[in-house]
Amino acid sequence: MEPVKRPTEHTPEIPMTTLAWGWAGVLPFAALCVALLFADASLAGMAQQVLVPYAAVILSFMGGVHWGLEMRGAGRGSLLYHSGIFPSLVAVAALLLPVHLALLALGVGFAGLLAFDLWLAREEIIPQWYSRLRIQLTSAVLTCLIIAGLAI
Repeated sequence: MEPVKRPTEHTPEIPMTTLAWGWAGVLPFAALCVALLFADASLAGMAQQVLVPYAAVILSFMGGVHWGLEMRGAGRGSLLYHSGIFPSLVAVAALLLPVHLALLALGVGFAGLLAFDLWLAREEIIPQWYSRLRIQLTSAVLTCLIIAGLAI
């Protein structure tokens, strides 16, 4: 059996396992949106209660990626420690807001983190494949949050 190749900053393609798990994380967003649009009132209400906390957890997780990069020495000083905490702060604040405002705050958080990650890619702090993955996943998440906001 061949050893598993680990992605590096020089890997041109998005690693298949990373791509698969990234899209797996989007599936709950999509399923909750479908429930909001097409399910009976009881299931739609449950989907509404789950969407904001799930999005908050994922946004916090995305910030944690920055901490991992900084611990590996990828950043400049403590830049990635600072940028890594903001998503969690946005996520916690969103949990305290009414649903429409929470969805808006989370959308801004995901979009802002994507913009920062694209800057990190231009500065060659993160691999280019990661920025391509983030564009795909964040676009899907933002679409789901917009649909949810319109459905609620």
